[in-house]
Amino acid sequence: MERFKKVSSCRVCGSENLSKYLDLGSVPPCNSLLKSKEDNSEYYPIEVYFCEECFMSQLGVTVNPEILYKDYVYHSSISKTFQEHCTGLVYRILTDFNINDNDLIVDIASNDGCLLKKFKNAGFNNVVGIEPSENLTEQYEDLEIGQINRFFNFEIAKLLRDTGGIGAKVITAQNVLAHVDDLLDFLRGVNYLLDYDGIFIAEFPHLMNLIKHNQIDTIYHEHLSYFLLKPIIEIFKNNGLNLFRVEEVNIHGGSLRVYASRNNYRVDSTINELIYKETRNGCYDYLTYNMFNNRFCMLKDSLIKTLDGMRKDGKKVMGFGASAKGISLLNYLGIDSSHIHSIVDETADKQGKWTPGSKIPIVGFGEFLKEKPDYILLLAWNFSQEMIDKTSFLGCQYIIPIPDVVVV
Repeated sequence: MERFKKVSSCRVCGSENLSKYLDLGSVPPCNSLLKSKEDNSEYYPIEVYFCEECFMSQLGVTVNPEILYKDYVYHSSISKTFQEHCTGLVYRILTDFNINDNDLIVDIASNDGCLLKKFKNAGFNNVVGIEPSENLTEQYEDLEIGQINRFFNFEIAKLLRDTGGIGAKVITAQNVLAHVDDLLDFLRGVNYLLDYDGIFIAEFPHLMNLIKHNQIDTIYHEHLSYFLLKPIIEIFKNNGLNLFRVEEVNIHGGSLRVYASRNNYRVDSTINELIYKETRNGCYDYLTYNMFNNRFCMLKDSLIKTLDGMRKDGKKVMGFGASAKGISLLNYLGIDSSHIHSIVDETADKQGKWTPGSKIPIVGFGEFLKEKPDYILLLAWNFSQEMIDKTSFLGCQYIIPIPDVVVV
């Protein structure tokens, strides 16, 4: 099995006119947790390139997805914030579109079924999740949710539509487009599976926020692509999908939610408004990306200096949230168990393991009471308020690393 491959052309427009603006060295995949501190990880490069033709940003290396997703430890239902976000999306669909209870609804990369459960609770009877990680879909059967344990592509779309005989009225893809190497095949599959008046709704981190708010930890091996609206419009159009609406949503540090169809909905003003906003923020100017590299170096120095000072003063620092973001940040900054005593995570599958690279133990929530930390580093900073609310009884202080290092 090929472990990884180098990328030489843009996955949106095919151009080879790529410029590297960020090199974070070689790190292990952030979700490849270690069963023992003595275990070792495989390391792969993290370099980000800018396409000077369509303004797409992407990694220079693609790691084999079988390595990244075979046994996936991220459970989307753990976060109350994300659950509420999913409820809001279902309500938006019900409010804005004419969807019947028996219409086919498909969620691509459905994880542990968080969004699918919201559809079921809203009275929809025909929902299907497509998720490659078998450990995440074990509960689908009890909930009468259809499941396909495969990576989504045109072949799977054809199988599902030809077998069922109907197209999907709604296809959702939350935080999956950035993970897809062959976007052309993926979107061709969406087009084939979508009903003639169906809608495709995708969410993904917005590159404008990554750059503007120093979200360096949004960059990791699973996130192959970093999107602005113009390249999304281009690749959708090339695959018979027309964007008719875009929304900025707060989840995961600022994401885009795009709505597309096979040309059955009127394009609204949000498209041009967001392109203007991206342009005003320098997202289509390569100089912006060079400046981002400098800001990352300043962030790195600031957090290390803060943690070194706490260590020198004999203070105990624990982390909260062994997220992909958090583990990536630790490895990019060279933070290890000499800085962080342990990391609390509420996902049972993560507890008792160690973070790859930094080798910090992951423990259950009860360890906060046992260890009584002076400071908690909020590694899943995109859920900061939820995490502070859960731990305020400890009376400690918090370190929020993104967009700038703040101690509160």
